[in-house]
Amino acid sequence: LAYDGEIHLAVGASKTEKKWKNRQMSWSDFIQRLKTPTVTQETVEDYKKMPKSKQGEVKDVGAFIGGWLKEGRRKRGNTQQRSLVTLDADSTTLDFWDDVQLLFDHAAAVYTTHSHLVKGPRYRLIIPLSRPVTAEEYEPLARKLAEFFGMDNFDDTTYQAERLMYWPSHSIDGEYFTDNIDLPWVDPDEILSQYEDWRDASFWPESSRGHSIRERQAKKAGDPLEKKGVVGAFCRTYDIVSAIETFLPDIYGSTGREDRWTFLEGSTSGGLVIYDDKFAYSHHGTDPVGDQLVNAFDLVRIHLFGDLDEDVKPTTRIDRYPSFKAMREFAMEDKQVKTLLQSERLSQALEDFDGELDELEENDKDWFTKLDLEIDEYGQIMASAKNLEVIMLNDPNLKKKIFMNSFSNRIEVKDNLPWRKLDRDKMWKDSDDAGLRVYIEKIYGIVNRGKIDDALVQEIERNSYDPVKEYLESLHWDGVPRVETLLIDYLGAEDTSFNRVVTKKFLTAAVGRIFVPGIKFDYMLVTSGPQGIGKTLLPAKLAGDWFSNSLEGVTGKDSYEALQGVWIMEMGELSATKKADIEATKHFISKQEDIFRVAYGRHKSYFKRRCVFWGTTNDNEFLRDKTGNRRFWPVDVGIQPIKNKVWEMTDETRNQIWAEAVELWQAGEPLYLTDEQEKLALEAQEMHTETSSMEGEILEYLEIPIMEDWYKRSKQERREYIQGWGTDIQEEG
Repeated sequence: LAYDGEIHLAVGASKTEKKWKNRQMSWSDFIQRLKTPTVTQETVEDYKKMPKSKQGEVKDVGAFIGGWLKEGRRKRGNTQQRSLVTLDADSTTLDFWDDVQLLFDHAAAVYTTHSHLVKGPRYRLIIPLSRPVTAEEYEPLARKLAEFFGMDNFDDTTYQAERLMYWPSHSIDGEYFTDNIDLPWVDPDEILSQYEDWRDASFWPESSRGHSIRERQAKKAGDPLEKKGVVGAFCRTYDIVSAIETFLPDIYGSTGREDRWTFLEGSTSGGLVIYDDKFAYSHHGTDPVGDQLVNAFDLVRIHLFGDLDEDVKPTTRIDRYPSFKAMREFAMEDKQVKTLLQSERLSQALEDFDGELDELEENDKDWFTKLDLEIDEYGQIMASAKNLEVIMLNDPNLKKKIFMNSFSNRIEVKDNLPWRKLDRDKMWKDSDDAGLRVYIEKIYGIVNRGKIDDALVQEIERNSYDPVKEYLESLHWDGVPRVETLLIDYLGAEDTSFNRVVTKKFLTAAVGRIFVPGIKFDYMLVTSGPQGIGKTLLPAKLAGDWFSNSLEGVTGKDSYEALQGVWIMEMGELSATKKADIEATKHFISKQEDIFRVAYGRHKSYFKRRCVFWGTTNDNEFLRDKTGNRRFWPVDVGIQPIKNKVWEMTDETRNQIWAEAVELWQAGEPLYLTDEQEKLALEAQEMHTETSSMEGEILEYLEIPIMEDWYKRSKQERREYIQGWGTDIQEEG
């Protein structure tokens, strides 16, 4: 090239690049780069049929900006300088480049886009500058150059300083064209001098479409005065001018014209144009709201909180932007907006609460018309017990969503709440107390922790439920017996009358403790056998979410709290339990009611037992008390081949086991053993009672006959006599 030089680019792997790389390149190398387009594999016809989003992916083969970006971040106001003017000629004719060559006496390059001839001729015009220009200079410069070629040839948003261009590409059978003019580079000062004042945006040329485009944008955005919620309330309270004067007096300055304001942090003037006092459009290159049609709410939002949106994904809805949420809170603190909102609040059906409210059912949408709330002289809802009760009973975002689980004695959430989704956790937490208070304060203006807490207590009592009881009541037995042989079928226990009866009574007792909390049942079923056959898994399968094996002790408040919400509590490794602990265990499993003060509670609470205890051990001799083992029902497992694997038990089988147990309970199955059954239990208990390692030797010693003068003989004589009987018993001490 006769006219070559250095240009500045910011390059990225795609349009979504987070960190653009500022690079230097010669103009001649850039021209060469345009001559090597990327060829994509789809045909022109295929490309034409693709949705716009897919076309965007195909043509995104990398991109560049004709200048440098501050810190490599591509956003409004972050352009450091431009050394190229890049123009999108998307509304032109096939002879566009011929006209440029004929009329333009400066260096330029052109290349066709991926959509060229698919939607008509489309070109990208690149013009190098003799010096880099600032972001403020770029837009009036680009507009004046575009005016030379005809403004209507170019996209109306092509003049943004941060505008990117894709590197050239085309379909596998598509046409591609590039060319350049080798003449002196454009002098920016020469072009800008053609303005009366290039800093005054009112002199900047625009296409014949400009006004109609803004009209379409305004129509699409909708009348801000008719918007619902805090956005509409803010716009009804503040028009564009009053919003600037109230919130942005240091951002914009008056030009003396009501419809023109100047962005004070830029170099140009009069670039903010006001339309009908409802919208503003900024032509300032470094204005955060530049090239956007905004209402009063968005004008203030972007200036005060726009930095919060730096990492927002392009597909994110505006009302999910961090800046939107921050602006909404800011507006809610404004007295005038708050007063207006108070009068409109209920009619808006709470749609502005963090954008998280579920869509209401049709018959709930006019719920607010049914409220009879006490109002004070200022139009505020009073913090009365009556009002809070009415709110809890009628607000569809609260009613029938908060319940007391009478089985676990915990508060639960059954549906999405305004401050959080159900999928996080169904248990009510301290943060939910705060969420409820914040919700009621924001929507109703009520701030009274004590009364809100009282209203919550009343609500959960009204909505109390027992999930285990509801589960059992929903079951229908198919008539096939499964209960008695549960341990036989799933753990390989021997098929004996004792094993059958204790299994039946244990499961019946589990049902009984649901229908009659605290009913007397002071026994523990204990499965004894080898590892890996499912001794723990079986009770876990049966109890599901209401199973636990986390009991760490049998004394104190912690042990009582551990039983809440548990139907079957496994007590594992009984063989490791000391004799003293066995006594405590027997006392613990015999209780019918637990009494303790809950955390932060002012009074003691009384909790009827709802659980049964299932012991497991790998040791055959786990009972240490020879006289007091009646509470333990030991069943040896792994004795015979297992018929059904525990881990393959289906939900339907589990349901049928419990359905049969319910039938047994309703038929009056006793929860204790008959005298005959007690004898069988005693035999089983004795088989699992620990014996001393010295027991055999002691018995043998006691069988040795002694002489009449035994006690007159010396110790040595007695020892020799005993040894003479062939025993190796050694006397200690």
